[in-house]
Amino acid sequence: MSYKELWLKYSKLEEKYAENLERLSNEIENLVVKAILNAVAKDSYKHSLIFKSLSVMEEGYKKLIEESEFGKIGGEIDDHIKTEEDMIKRVESLIPEIKDRAMKFLLEAILKDEVLHHSLLIRIKEMIIKREVFSESTLWDMVWKDAVFRGTPGG
Repeated sequence: MSYKELWLKYSKLEEKYAENLERLSNEIENLVVKAILNAVAKDSYKHSLIFKSLSVMEEGYKKLIEESEFGKIGGEIDDHIKTEEDMIKRVESLIPEIKDRAMKFLLEAILKDEVLHHSLLIRIKEMIIKREVFSESTLWDMVWKDAVFRGTPGG
């Protein structure tokens, strides 16, 4: 089995897990259990999408992000990075005050997710998006930089 087939298989499995958890959460009355099942289901949907992305990457597909898209993505990511930082500080300050073990467990789970999200967003912004920004000026620089005649006969 190729990696592409493996990634697609895992994607389908994660999607099935997510659907099952979502269905189960709809049958549960307890809000805490419902919230946890929904959170895990959303993570499974996320994993399914990531596995699908891996299967596409396996084919060598790597679409460049255009400058106009970067503006949209970059601004939203910047806002979300700030939001994550704020929530991390808030939850970190609350955890020591909470005595109930179940509540503390849930807050620690949120904190763990917020720290992970924060880290991922920073990496996406710095390592992936910035590296793949492809502007029209970049294209023309690539085309003309080493061109001997600069687009005219004989130079």
